[in-house]
Amino acid sequence: MSNRASFSIPRLLVGLLAIVTLLGPLNSSALADSWSEARSALRSLEAYLQRHPTGPGWKSYLQLEALDRELDRGSQADRAAINSTLDQLNSGVPGSQLPKFAALRKSLYQTLLSSRRDLPSAFTANKNQFRNVTDAEVQSARTTLQQKLSSLKSYLQGRATGPGWTTYLRIDATAKELAAGDAADPDALYEYMALYTNGHPGLEIPQIATTGRAIRAYADVLTVKKNPQASIHHAQRMQQLAELSGKLASEPGNVDTGTFAFLLGETTAGRQNPELVTAARRLYSQPNLIFLAKKKILSAAMESNIDEVAPITDSILGTAIRGTTHTQGRVTLDLRDNPNKAVFDLHLSGQVHSKTIGYNGPAVIYTKGETAIDGHKIIWLDEQGLNAHDATATAKTRSTFTGFGATSKHFQGLVAKVASKRAYQNKSAAEFVASNHAATRVKNRVNEQASVMLGNSNREIRSRFRAPLERWGIYPQEMHFSSTYQALQGTILAADTYQLGAPYSHPKVELPATADVELRVHESLINNSAFTIFAGRTLTRDYVEKWLARNNQQVPDELQDEEQRDWAITLDTERPMFVSFGDGGFVFQMRGTEWKSGDSTYPAMNVTAKYKLVLTPGGIKAVRQGDVEIYPPDFQPGDTLNGQQTALKRILTRRFNKILKQELIGEGIQLKGRLASYGNLFVRAFDSQDGWLQAGLGK
Repeated sequence: MSNRASFSIPRLLVGLLAIVTLLGPLNSSALADSWSEARSALRSLEAYLQRHPTGPGWKSYLQLEALDRELDRGSQADRAAINSTLDQLNSGVPGSQLPKFAALRKSLYQTLLSSRRDLPSAFTANKNQFRNVTDAEVQSARTTLQQKLSSLKSYLQGRATGPGWTTYLRIDATAKELAAGDAADPDALYEYMALYTNGHPGLEIPQIATTGRAIRAYADVLTVKKNPQASIHHAQRMQQLAELSGKLASEPGNVDTGTFAFLLGETTAGRQNPELVTAARRLYSQPNLIFLAKKKILSAAMESNIDEVAPITDSILGTAIRGTTHTQGRVTLDLRDNPNKAVFDLHLSGQVHSKTIGYNGPAVIYTKGETAIDGHKIIWLDEQGLNAHDATATAKTRSTFTGFGATSKHFQGLVAKVASKRAYQNKSAAEFVASNHAATRVKNRVNEQASVMLGNSNREIRSRFRAPLERWGIYPQEMHFSSTYQALQGTILAADTYQLGAPYSHPKVELPATADVELRVHESLINNSAFTIFAGRTLTRDYVEKWLARNNQQVPDELQDEEQRDWAITLDTERPMFVSFGDGGFVFQMRGTEWKSGDSTYPAMNVTAKYKLVLTPGGIKAVRQGDVEIYPPDFQPGDTLNGQQTALKRILTRRFNKILKQELIGEGIQLKGRLASYGNLFVRAFDSQDGWLQAGLGK
């Protein structure tokens, strides 16, 4: 199998993900299955309770017999009866948090909350279901952080970069807060946690990343434990969620989901009713990236011809074989239909032409061989990366004797005659053994090359995609890959616990059948990432230049100040910068709460630009609609800017007219590696509406 062909797999996959990084309604079958899943969870809990002496008490307390009857009625069930069991499951009595109980609780929420209209009553019912964080939970989070911090210290010890990381991550200060026990300051812990997603190379190292997550978990649980009004805040939060979910259900598109998402995040941080939060997210947080790559472009990356000459050494029926082989064949790609992962079948077929000399005692046998080879290597892609099954291979050898001789001058004729007779007698058996040996060589070669390819592929995916996103804390929370016989499909949900993905499925838009790649991006993918990276951050000229230098990039002309003055922007803490897709284009806005230019400091100002997308023979371009709008956050039509605001607007107009140009022209996506010969990809069709940008890309 050609190794050169295999190395293009990660480039294509990373490319698809990078395109999206830069740039449906709830599944009906899932709803239909929710009743059977709830019945299955109930059966599992009942079986568990039968093995315990407290089982009868639990069955009575949870009213499981009544629940069983209602679940059998399916959509005709009495929801009040199901809610009665949920109330008991949410009561917080010892034992109700065990996995079997949690599984039933989750499945019942999925069953009851099959529609967005069901959410308001669920939140209202949960107002008085506050569960106190226990000392054991606090201690568990503290112990986990202690272990992660200890592991991180051990990792850094003796490394040249260890002291730098120790200082930067405030490890000693974190340890001091840990030692303070219940007197620890959660705000300080949150401050330290933010350092772990600051974009610096190395933050993706597992010992570092897991410590950052452990700090957050400990700070979250400690915050609730130390809050004497936690139950009151919980009731208020549930009331707000009930009201917002009601508006979201009745006024789709007219309600900002940001507050709704934030309240869900606070509920999660407070460790309150994770099943209800999960159900709400299932209804309002769908994948915000959907992509599809057709078999044609995948084949261009993975298929190749083989034409190789190599020596051969073997032993067949006691005869030592030496010679050369000439392998000619082709590696082709077949996709497998699989809903749980993307499965590729790399198929190697061809012929091996051989010329060999066999030595058996004094006899010498000259042979030509023709071996038909057929090998398969199954590779799959899931959220963990690329992996593979052991290769399979078959071979069928047909040989022709071209001469017989002897290693000695004595009795050459007799030796040759005997060798010829025995060779023909054993020909079928020798071909059978040769076929098996050839199949083994093909299998081993495919496995060896695939092992190298998979290792390099996963490293490239990690270094070019996963690691940069992990450093900023924006690695997707969910990734799912699947395949049909015609395409690789992927969905990604990028939203942390305080964010939502796409609240609505993408509009049904038919993209050209000729498109090699289909991309559907919801604005939340970009806005969630922008919030995580930029919210409250101050960007300075020095910081940007150093960041670009670390990434081997030059400072763009658009960011250069004509007079080489220093500049700084402090970005908004709620919506630092965002895009919105709609009306055949997009709107970009940056919100700065403080601006600096040289020695002067200026107040808050928003920068907004509106663009229409236009298809051209060379792809797509964005045409700005009117001037860049630069106004204070509270500016109303008819208001007048003061002197300081006017001066800032003049500076920003000059600078942002260079950045947010009149026309932004797409130059296509330059493919690399084996795909370079395929040609560049250009946007050949697009649609921008309802928060979604959908595009078909082709040559």
